[in-house]
Amino acid sequence: MVKAQNDKQDTLVSLLTFKTTLASDAVLQSIDAGELELASEYGQPVGIRPGLTSITLGYKFDWYDLATRMTARWLADASKEQADALTNAALAADNKTTFKAVMGSLFNNTARVNEQGVAVQPLWNNDGTVPPPHDGKTFAATHQHYVTSGTANLTAAGGQIAVDALIENVREHGYDAKGGQLLLLVNRQEANQIRGFRAGASGSFDFIPGEGAPARITSEVVVGQTPPAKLGEQPLIGAYGPAWVAENNLIPAGYVVCVVTRGTNSSQNPIGFREHPTTNLRGLRIVPGPNPDYPLTSAFYVRGFGVGVRHRGAAAVMQVTASPTYTAPAGF
Repeated sequence: MVKAQNDKQDTLVSLLTFKTTLASDAVLQSIDAGELELASEYGQPVGIRPGLTSITLGYKFDWYDLATRMTARWLADASKEQADALTNAALAADNKTTFKAVMGSLFNNTARVNEQGVAVQPLWNNDGTVPPPHDGKTFAATHQHYVTSGTANLTAAGGQIAVDALIENVREHGYDAKGGQLLLLVNRQEANQIRGFRAGASGSFDFIPGEGAPARITSEVVVGQTPPAKLGEQPLIGAYGPAWVAENNLIPAGYVVCVVTRGTNSSQNPIGFREHPTTNLRGLRIVPGPNPDYPLTSAFYVRGFGVGVRHRGAAAVMQVTASPTYTAPAGF
């Protein structure tokens, strides 16, 4: 059971993050290649000066630890399964800590500062920064990727239209082009509501069950390719328009996340996962406690890492509520 939970968390983290050892990155946002100039008979053409738009984005870094407290007498009588249970608990605690940090960087709409004084930004959040233009579309300094549905649930009037708008909020930045896959991450509560979406006055698309959906009887004809059963190790229930839909109860009920992923550890994924520059200080490590002669009875589990949004336009979050004010979920 612990392994199953860890695998579910690891799958989401791998689809959302890119590993780095840097405290901050100047992340390329757009390229303006300019235009050809009108040629003259004897003149020299102007040199290429592509305009590169980048944003400096920071990542947090902190140390986390946990200790075992097994005594020599307890170990003398304990079974292997009992000792393994404590080790598995430590691994699960590490997995939960990293997962909460990654999801928190998506759901929380306030900026922070890392130890070097660099801003650790959320997704676009109406902070006065103008997102770079894409495909002829420009954006205002009030651009917002933390929104509400304006409805009590997704089946209420306007709920499906709100999901359409959430998808467009990400698509208009171009991260789904050239290999990026749009993904709706939802709790089972919202997944059951999205399954009933149909094109028409209520919204733009039909929900289409994927290859992993249960067997069903239908007289309807599906035009186009249905989504696969999984994206990596993340099961999919189907597709809504250009987005594949993933049901995962690790997503809090009452929220819908639209994100573009390029697969495991892609530099185009929205979240940066910062590790220590020294190779042997990365990942979860077990180190001797105060008494190094008894590593089992006094061992420390240590992990150093931090996260931060890397591509502010590659995801958007919607809270399903009639309130116009977004509130981040508790626990992240």
